[in-house]
Amino acid sequence: MTVLNYLRLKDGGVAVADEQGSTAERHTNSFDKLLTIGLGGERKAIYGGTGPVNELFTTLYHDSQREFEQKGISESLNQLRSAADAVRDVITRYMVGEKDAILRNRMGFGLEDLSAGTLQSGRSLSADSINTSKQILGGLEGSKGLGILLGGIENDRFEIYGITNGGNRTQFYAPNATLGSGYDKSNEVLSGFVSGMTREERRTIPDDEGIVAAIEATNGSSDINNGVGGTPSIIYMANDGTIAIPREAQCHQAQEVVRGLTQGFLEIDFVRGAVYDLVVKDKAPGTIEEEMMKEATDAKKFNDFLRGKKVH
Repeated sequence: MTVLNYLRLKDGGVAVADEQGSTAERHTNSFDKLLTIGLGGERKAIYGGTGPVNELFTTLYHDSQREFEQKGISESLNQLRSAADAVRDVITRYMVGEKDAILRNRMGFGLEDLSAGTLQSGRSLSADSINTSKQILGGLEGSKGLGILLGGIENDRFEIYGITNGGNRTQFYAPNATLGSGYDKSNEVLSGFVSGMTREERRTIPDDEGIVAAIEATNGSSDINNGVGGTPSIIYMANDGTIAIPREAQCHQAQEVVRGLTQGFLEIDFVRGAVYDLVVKDKAPGTIEEEMMKEATDAKKFNDFLRGKKVH
């Protein structure tokens, strides 16, 4: 259970993700769902994933890095697109292995046997076996819910690619992309933010305004979606490739500042500046917290709200 929000900005791009992972019985706020991944030389991309965390950030992440090196994408004219294609190939091989394993376990034959319609012995598979196998494979793809967003600089601007366990690779034409179980609320917030702009404004979204919108979208999903929550991870990438990765304390403070805006305790001008300073300028969260309470329309009520009390 996850939400990932990426947004292209005038001078770069931002990625925000929640940190909650869950099982059928419990959840924990302990997962870093945004990483940087090398494209060769000094170039990097933002790698975010939704689905089985262990596979996403160990096996698939490292296999993707090796795939980049083997395919020499550092020499590609379109590094980010080549990287997305490589990740798609890695996910496709992974899913083929998973499908073969579950068929052998459940049906006693593998994926090649199913494709051929015959066993190695030469005996044809029955229609019932084929239909049951297809149901098993469909359930596997649905249960994995695996998806990856890659964001990075291509042709001097921040571009976003999405890859799913179905083998699809998509380049997002819109400036925003959302993935995960928290998609509904986050997409509502970001789409509303973007659709309220003119075409010219969408091409040059102010960085401070966009970072606030991406955090607000993530907060919205955390509030209503099961399995989404905790302190967000945030990565900002400038058009020159410079990367800012704020510490957890800064991310938490940025989250609180944006909640102050959403709840009507803080004005937008202060919020934009404070969040930009936390995320991009590495400003101390304690300093921003003091300023935040001074700027609040009602500091006591705002403090009560942040502590989980109901305020009116």
